[in-house]
Amino acid sequence: MPLLDFGENESQEYMFLIEDLATTEQGQNVEIDFQQNFTVSGETIPYTINKGFIVTSDNFEIEITLNRDLDEEILVDFPEERAVLLKPGQNKIFFDVENSDGGFYEISVGDYLIPLDLLKNPGRQVPDLKFDPFEIDSVILIDSDGIYTFKIIHTGLENIEDFYFEYNQDFFDITGIPDIIEAGEIYEFGLNLKIPNEPIDETIYLTYGDESVFFPVNIIYTENEEEIIVPGEKSEEVSYSCSVLKGVECGNQESCSGNVVSSLDVNECCLGQCSEEESGSLAWVGWLLGFILVIVLLFVGIKYFRTRKQKDVFRRKVREAGKTMPVFSLFF
Repeated sequence: MPLLDFGENESQEYMFLIEDLATTEQGQNVEIDFQQNFTVSGETIPYTINKGFIVTSDNFEIEITLNRDLDEEILVDFPEERAVLLKPGQNKIFFDVENSDGGFYEISVGDYLIPLDLLKNPGRQVPDLKFDPFEIDSVILIDSDGIYTFKIIHTGLENIEDFYFEYNQDFFDITGIPDIIEAGEIYEFGLNLKIPNEPIDETIYLTYGDESVFFPVNIIYTENEEEIIVPGEKSEEVSYSCSVLKGVECGNQESCSGNVVSSLDVNECCLGQCSEEESGSLAWVGWLLGFILVIVLLFVGIKYFRTRKQKDVFRRKVREAGKTMPVFSLFF
């Protein structure tokens, strides 16, 4: 069957013609030429994607081209639901599969559904260290200072002493590196760009033990202030769900033994253990009762000694009276 190739953004009038078409007309078999005029509108396809079916076991990227002159925001639902701002022209969307189980997925990327066959070793452990956010994808003004921050969350149970970063030191420096990464702690790092106005498409690797996690850094420059993108700026929410962080949500009468963060699904995600709060807040009641008891005993004691003193004076006077009046001595 012949196919018509319509240009992506073309607006044209076409004629569909079939010669010597066998059909019936008023009960008679005839051959006719069938002709139909139609028009293809010139509306631009908003965006196109270069992926059809993805088979992978590692993190991956999808290239998406926005065919419009203005930015457009789309929703992506893998690995977590998030909004992605597309710029005119070519864009890259990064997907982190470190915390996703193997299997078949249908990824929603705006108006597209992309099949994903995620091949993962079921015996492989999920890394204890996680970057937050899981990438830097930014647009900044030309001649501006390129200073970024990111965090590392340790979701494991043991401290990590042997670790190191690998990155291209010609483009940026990482500051705030500790000597040890303690279990359940959150560390903030600085990323300072070295070369002004130089686009960056690099990856930071953090290796510890037999594990290695990576952190994509994609930074471009612009002269248009409306195009500026600084992801996660002044945000206290981490880019993971509480379960991915191996955290728990404590109850109203429980306290957390570790750090508490705001995750994607829980406002207060405890990275330690939940335990019932001690009733120390009611200790003042016991102290108050004890103080009142002391006051009561002191008052009773004073009354007792006063009454006894008065009684002793009465007895003395009676004895003196008994000396002059012997009849009283019979009773006292």
